[in-house]
Amino acid sequence: MQRSLTNAELLAQADAAADSRILPDAAVVKIGGQSIIDRGRAAVYPLLDKILAARKLQPLLIGTGAGTRARHLYSIAAGLGLPARRCWTAR
Repeated sequence: MQRSLTNAELLAQADAAADSRILPDAAVVKIGGQSIIDRGRAAVYPLLDKILAARKLQPLLIGTGAGTRARHLYSIAAGLGLPARRCWTAR
């Protein structure tokens, strides 16, 4: 790719292209690196219990990290019209 992601021609082509859901039934769960994982066992184990229960209801795609950067990624996804939903947040 040799064009900027703000290139008008590229944006027009992206708007015209059909979306293709790679894992249409999976829920994407993002777990914060600093907010959860770095807090250790006391924070992670209760979260694992919830994940184990949720995976019985539907397939999950789980990622960790990107904490502060995730908001930027969600903003980009929203700008592109990609579906994003927050099921629950562990605090």
